[in-house]
Amino acid sequence: MSLVQMLAQSIDRYASKPVILQGEKEISYAELGRMVDGLQKGLQDLGVRPGDHVAIILPNGIEFVVSYFAVLNCGATVVPLNLKHKPNNIKYIIEETGARVVITFEGMKNELEKHLQAGFADHILLIDGDHPSSPDSFVSMLNDGKHFVSNDEVNITDHAIYLYTSGSTGNPKGVILTHGNFISNMEATNEVLGFNRDDVFITALPLYHSYGHMICMLMPIMVGARFISLMEFSPELVLSEIQRHNATIFAGFPTYFTAILQHPNGDSFDLSSVRIATSGGASLPLQVMEDFERTFGVTILEGYGHTEAAPVVSFNPPGKRKVGSVGRPIPGVEVRMVDEKGKEVGPGEEGELLIRGPSVMKGYFNLPEKTEEVFENGWLKMQDLFKIDGDGYMYLIDRMVQLIRVDGENVYPREVEEILYSYPKVFEAAVIGATDEAHGEIVKAFVSLKAGEECGTDEIIEFCKGHLAPFKVPKQVVIMKELPKTITGKLSKKELQ
Repeated sequence: MSLVQMLAQSIDRYASKPVILQGEKEISYAELGRMVDGLQKGLQDLGVRPGDHVAIILPNGIEFVVSYFAVLNCGATVVPLNLKHKPNNIKYIIEETGARVVITFEGMKNELEKHLQAGFADHILLIDGDHPSSPDSFVSMLNDGKHFVSNDEVNITDHAIYLYTSGSTGNPKGVILTHGNFISNMEATNEVLGFNRDDVFITALPLYHSYGHMICMLMPIMVGARFISLMEFSPELVLSEIQRHNATIFAGFPTYFTAILQHPNGDSFDLSSVRIATSGGASLPLQVMEDFERTFGVTILEGYGHTEAAPVVSFNPPGKRKVGSVGRPIPGVEVRMVDEKGKEVGPGEEGELLIRGPSVMKGYFNLPEKTEEVFENGWLKMQDLFKIDGDGYMYLIDRMVQLIRVDGENVYPREVEEILYSYPKVFEAAVIGATDEAHGEIVKAFVSLKAGEECGTDEIIEFCKGHLAPFKVPKQVVIMKELPKTITGKLSKKELQ
């Protein structure tokens, strides 16, 4: 089954049921189908054919969802771009993929035209205006739709989407994911988490990100659920919308849970409707998990994934969570642990994680050498250090590239960060290695403080001395008003470095 066939199936089953609420506007599954049909016909009139690439540069919302499925039903590939990408990255992606059509809005079009040559795509389709090359507006295309009919020529091996990494090292890499990659990942993830048609999802994660894209858009449509689409994350908005709509599912990055905890009136909101809260995208500090659960009475299920795995690799099952772990591999995902020489290690031993399964990417777009680098005899190398216990639960130690070497000893930033988060005055923390002539590297910590707190660097260092081996104690601490974030909302160690 392809993603467009999945949509058709849900439209048939849940035609009159609401699917997306954005602000005060709500549409049903049948209305979504009519809008997709109209835009699909408009795209085909513009010349979009099977195998073409169409870029979507839109915020979360109805238009994003409609554009996504309309492109897929043309037999084309979706290239969703982060609105916060730097213009040079957007230019690189559009030129590399040869996107024939760019679906965006007036403000973004004007910004792009400052940096890209005129005619950088065959057509620019605007959601809030007309364009000479597209005589029919986006809105009129939507209104021209009749009813959704899935393109049965689209199959599970076809490219569905190129999800581009943030480009932390060089140009962004386009992860090629097929219809089958997503369908297998959704079915396996749902077998663990058990979403259903009565669920109400809060969609604050960006839909151009693999985590938000699968959990917050594709998953609710697959199970016939309803989702509340938020343009962007804010603690106040998430808390109020959960309470207002009795939302049952909330998925977030660790920074979301940290920010919600700092809302001055957060504990006055009723989150009792939430039955599943998931954390992914980065490690969730244990102190944040404990504080959130104590404050709101909501259990957080931590998982692990990568864009290259479409994206979920593991999750803690409801009722069988192991605190500190990222759960067990979802059905169909095989895992191996190897040491630095490539030798397999056993339970409880530290090693690099390798995975394989039906949700693993096809490769990187136009980068065969990079693709070859990350695969080893059919196994995808995750470049993350893990331990796996006797019950199959996975424990993320750290990113291999972030390992700090102090006088030949290994220091894992996450271990130091957990201690920093446990200090009552600390709001957020990030640890990196800084070059040092005497020791090779030293531990350097960056922290921001909770509202109203005051603290000196010596105070933080003394606290760490009581909880860490001497070589793991930060030798330098920088207190910042706010720690920098990546374009997807995660703490940016690259910027700190």
